[in-house]
Amino acid sequence: MTEINGVIKELLAQKPTIPPTQFNQVYHDRVVSALSPEWYLENRYHLPHGSSRWRYVEWIRSTIQPHLQGRILDLGCGAGDFTYLLRGDYTIIGVDYSAESLRMARTIQAELHHRASFVSGDVTALPFEDHSIDRVYCIDVWEHLTSEQKQRAAHELKRVMAKGAKGWIITPNGTMHRLSRMIAALRRLPETEQEQLAAISHLDESGFRATRRQLQRFFHVTMGAYFAAYPLLRHLLPEQASSTDFQRFASWIPFYRSAFASYLIAEFTHA
Repeated sequence: MTEINGVIKELLAQKPTIPPTQFNQVYHDRVVSALSPEWYLENRYHLPHGSSRWRYVEWIRSTIQPHLQGRILDLGCGAGDFTYLLRGDYTIIGVDYSAESLRMARTIQAELHHRASFVSGDVTALPFEDHSIDRVYCIDVWEHLTSEQKQRAAHELKRVMAKGAKGWIITPNGTMHRLSRMIAALRRLPETEQEQLAAISHLDESGFRATRRQLQRFFHVTMGAYFAAYPLLRHLLPEQASSTDFQRFASWIPFYRSAFASYLIAEFTHA
């Protein structure tokens, strides 16, 4: 984790020299390359039962997985954790613009003997034929896009989704971002629930039919909060303590427990 903190500090220093439209991609490439497959397996793939991340994943599973079928797009798949966690008797294609994230996803899923397909692509220019996708889910991605990128992404989704196809966008609120931006300096997230709803207005403008919009509230220990508190609390745990040990310890600290988060899930249909 010390190495990660150094990478993030370096990125913050370099941010003024990186074009805004490229910063997120550079950020993800650099951070992912500094993490190990073991870190992802422990913190994103094999989740302790009852942990905050486990509850988050179970909420997504119960909401989305019963409706998955056909050819499915994991939009902004990152290191492929949801490509794996939502696996079933259907085809999931993970898409991301980060070469390092795709490399990590392929490495981990080969280790898990899970056959998955990962494709390099941008949400604003998807490498798929018209009306070729039956389901789409986009988790923790939409909040990183500019308004123009959201508009282009919505048009691309309308192009690649088959008639009657369903999609889901899940995006967090501003509380989580205020913790994350201490160390990550990502673009602004919606600060209120009203702005959360406005953040997905591009779907309506592109002609999708919204079938459900739900706000879910729960405590969630974010990766950003983890990094923000890490330097202050590292000395309280033994040097050999794992990141899971740290998160379990941190979950009892009021600073973390105050990160009361809401997530917006927007379900939409290609009418």
